[in-house]
Amino acid sequence: MNNKVNKAEDNPVKPKNWKLMLIAFVFVYFTMNLVFFLLGSYLFAIPQLMRTLILAIIFVPLFGIGIPALHKKFYKWTIK
Repeated sequence: MNNKVNKAEDNPVKPKNWKLMLIAFVFVYFTMNLVFFLLGSYLFAIPQLMRTLILAIIFVPLFGIGIPALHKKFYKWTIK
């Protein structure tokens, strides 16, 4: 029976919050600019409430999938 405690498993290294926020900011900034560049002329021709709904439908899934994927991809950098 092995009673030794593996300290690496008990105390995992946590990513630095500022690096996680930087990744999220860069993703959000460039994604929003790309969507506005591609759809801006169409979006500004429709009423405000409909525009907000369309943007929410586009952005929420993108951010929900994209930000965790980038956090996973850059994990080694975030723990340095």
